[in-house]
Amino acid sequence: QQHREFCDSSVVLVHILSSFKSSLVSKHASMLTSLIKQSKDNLVPRPRLYRALGVSLCKTPPPENVRLSLLNEIWKTATKVQDIKMYLEVSETFVEYISQNFSDREVNIFLKDVIKHVKKNKEVPTNELNHYLEGMVRKIIHNSKDLFKVVGMANFLPIVDFLSKQDKVNVSKLILKRFVQLEKTTADPVIIHTLFDLARNIHDSIDELTYGDERKQVSQLIVDVIRRVDYGRDLERQLNLYVDCRRAFTQLDMVTFELVVRVCLLVVKAYRFMNGKHNRKTHAFVKACLAYSHITIPSLDGAFLKLRLYLQCAQVALVNNMVSQGEAFLKSAVSLIPEIPEYIIDERSDRKTKVKSEPLMLPYVLNLASFLLIFPGHPKNGPFHLIKGLLNAVQKFEPWHKACVGKCKLYLGLVHLFAAFSQRTFLYHVPRVDSNDTLFGSNEIYEQSLAHFIDTLLTQTLNQLHGIVEGKEADRTAKLEQGELALDLVNILLSTMTMNKYSATLVVKLYRLAKSVEANPKYAQRTIKALEAKKGTWYQDILTQVKASK
Repeated sequence: QQHREFCDSSVVLVHILSSFKSSLVSKHASMLTSLIKQSKDNLVPRPRLYRALGVSLCKTPPPENVRLSLLNEIWKTATKVQDIKMYLEVSETFVEYISQNFSDREVNIFLKDVIKHVKKNKEVPTNELNHYLEGMVRKIIHNSKDLFKVVGMANFLPIVDFLSKQDKVNVSKLILKRFVQLEKTTADPVIIHTLFDLARNIHDSIDELTYGDERKQVSQLIVDVIRRVDYGRDLERQLNLYVDCRRAFTQLDMVTFELVVRVCLLVVKAYRFMNGKHNRKTHAFVKACLAYSHITIPSLDGAFLKLRLYLQCAQVALVNNMVSQGEAFLKSAVSLIPEIPEYIIDERSDRKTKVKSEPLMLPYVLNLASFLLIFPGHPKNGPFHLIKGLLNAVQKFEPWHKACVGKCKLYLGLVHLFAAFSQRTFLYHVPRVDSNDTLFGSNEIYEQSLAHFIDTLLTQTLNQLHGIVEGKEADRTAKLEQGELALDLVNILLSTMTMNKYSATLVVKLYRLAKSVEANPKYAQRTIKALEAKKGTWYQDILTQVKASK
């Protein structure tokens, strides 16, 4: 009353609104709204007065029974503001008030009014409005009680579309991070469409100048979003989603890798749903999934990402009794090995640093070889045609052109593999898939091929052992490595081979080689103990000779 009678100045009023406690302003919000309406001078524009009032209402909301009527009273005037910047100043404040105190329906209606004003003022450069629009989106997301309802609102995405490219990217990241933090899955088509529009925004911001760390963060965010979409038993719909994702996210290896992994999981789901017994429909679905993977994997840049996926897809194919498809994946993997150079870009690092490829290649090839144990041989090309291809490929692998420790370890692993091939019945099988023990077991030609491979591998292993120290006679490290590998071969021969004159002589020579360079004394002692536990004349003779060599 005193303000009306003695002052009636907008300058004083704005200081009352901004300086008094928010609880006091909120308590008398209706009266203050009347004062703002009746304010006659233009020293402080009326929208600024409403904005000052809105700030206090956000801090301390008015009683619940007057919140909506108060908003309606204020907005009757605010919506008539012609200056778009002033209008958005008020809107940015009151969108927080609405999102705090009302449902998503009221927020959506409010955004509709904002869109109408922005479109009506097309002559104003959008970049001048970005600050207000981005602030509105951030406040809605921050105060949202149900993010799914927010992103599903008809008027939410159009507000995001008004933003500049960089602001749109920042807002998209914020929304997707909040969605991922919910740790919920969704099958709602509207929400999925919105999320993937936002994901495309951040994907399309990636270019050659983007830092590795930023690329990795964007990749992980998109991967997390993909993982949150689950159509349950509708596997075909899920596959169609992954087809769309492959088309939309072409620049990020991490996302492409994840898509192939997800498709393999679909195949495993189909296998479980059918208990491994596919009908015509699920059989065709599994073939479609494997075809998707075969087409997608070559688009990756990382060589070892490709290799890992080829092997994984071959394993999934074999479990589903699709031998020809599995063989195609294995052949692709084998053909890729010779193309890998000695140094590659480290896929685990954010920076494009180069690392040696051999430490990654050795465990991969051994893993691939162990899978080939249960993979069926070819009726025309023989039981070991894939192994032959693998051996030829590793010979062409650049770091293994010369004798080295890694190549020697590979041959030791392959000796183990062929010892397992010689068993009448393998220790494990894939259900409904016949391995070589069933297809070729007890076949004379098969056993002759086994013996030939083992002899060849032993010869190659011995050549590698001698080659490791060739020209390095003074290198103590090379000699110790040679000695430890010799002990490895001793233990392989003792555990997998039947002793005869040739193998017994070889064991003694290898042990003496290891002792001569004083390689790992504890390992040598454990080898002796293992030999002592063996029964038979040959083992006793070997034990006598190796003890005499101490």
